[in-house]
Amino acid sequence: MHLDNPPSPRLKETIKYLDRLRYSNSFEESLTSAAAGGFVSMDFLSWDEDDFILDTTSIAPPPMCSWLRPGMVFSGSQRAASSGGGAVLAQHPSSPSGGQDPIIVNGSESNPARVGVRTSSGRRYMANNIYHLGSGKDENWPVKVTIHNINPCDMTLSGTMEAYNIPDKTTPSHDAHIVTFLEGEIIDFNTHTLETKNFTANADIDSTYWRELHPFKNLTDDEMTRNLVSRKWVTEELCRGWILMRWKERCFITPTDSRQGLTISGFYYISLHRESGHIEGLYYDPGSSPYQQLSLQPENKKMVRPSYSFR
Repeated sequence: MHLDNPPSPRLKETIKYLDRLRYSNSFEESLTSAAAGGFVSMDFLSWDEDDFILDTTSIAPPPMCSWLRPGMVFSGSQRAASSGGGAVLAQHPSSPSGGQDPIIVNGSESNPARVGVRTSSGRRYMANNIYHLGSGKDENWPVKVTIHNINPCDMTLSGTMEAYNIPDKTTPSHDAHIVTFLEGEIIDFNTHTLETKNFTANADIDSTYWRELHPFKNLTDDEMTRNLVSRKWVTEELCRGWILMRWKERCFITPTDSRQGLTISGFYYISLHRESGHIEGLYYDPGSSPYQQLSLQPENKKMVRPSYSFR
């Protein structure tokens, strides 16, 4: 993916810094890591020395959340855009912090394999439309996710994802219904951080996708950078307001036909809003349509007393 407005080097370094900070064994090692990342020369420490994160163990695990528990069901839709129709403004249930979804802009006639993506924050990307579903029009299909298990010890979860009415790219009149098994990582900045380690991605991809999800969506790269190294912001704003995750579909449970062009080689960047239970996600796979967007709402009512807590 070529970015006309790529993430700032400082933002990418911040994501990498928070990941390697997990392995620091002393205050001196943490200072060395901060200096190597350029935070000392950028006066981040003098900005608020007590608030600057030098030890990820000082970040408490995400508080318990009644939306994220075994048996919870979320339903909504996934949307993908290809290079065949007009500009599309993705629509989903409004999230508490407002903002709009990515706008998919078609490739030019001279280069139909290129797809332009412009987001609500004004960032613009160009991507190769290597793979697309259906007849070349914007596609939207129902999705249901059921959470089956959560392991607070290693900050993981498992569940199933059902997708309905997915267009067959070779037979437009035929729709597919598939069920996949998924596993997820819950971001706690100690077991799992914003930097992707277990799936195929890099700091460029991580910063590009995370900054298009809440609570980062309406921030500049500089604001996002300063917030991510602020213990107060991470603890009081991020962890108390949102749960960030990565979801990876591991295998098909129902049989599928390769002609339908279905793929589970990528993974989802996920943001769950604690108050409403709304989930927004972006699917990353270099071989798929850019910015496939997932939007889900909880089907169940919120429990007053959650059945478990993160430890």
